[in-house]
Amino acid sequence: MRGQRVQRALTGGGTPAETRRIISWIFAAHQMGGALAGIGAGAVRTFSGDYLLAFMTSGLACLLASLLVLRIRGPRACDSACGLTGRKRDLTFRGPGTEGSNPAPSSSESRANLT
Repeated sequence: MRGQRVQRALTGGGTPAETRRIISWIFAAHQMGGALAGIGAGAVRTFSGDYLLAFMTSGLACLLASLLVLRIRGPRACDSACGLTGRKRDLTFRGPGTEGSNPAPSSSESRANLT
């Protein structure tokens, strides 16, 4: 539920207040991670005398993050076609001049049009 709310807010479907709140949390988490990395690198330098371990650790963290990004799936076909009701809309193109929600032709009508 929360993931859908975040996706809706970041793709323009949420309220401006939701979008500001989510972007603020992302910004705050990024700043806290940067501060923690700086403190960690200083501690590594104090104990080992160089930054090699800190650089190797940050490189591994970047590699892990890039692998996790590859697992992100795009929106499902229904996500853009389903409104708040969750029902699939009929997105079949019916040709020029056919506005509105025309019912889909039955299988006998489709076969008749092919012959």
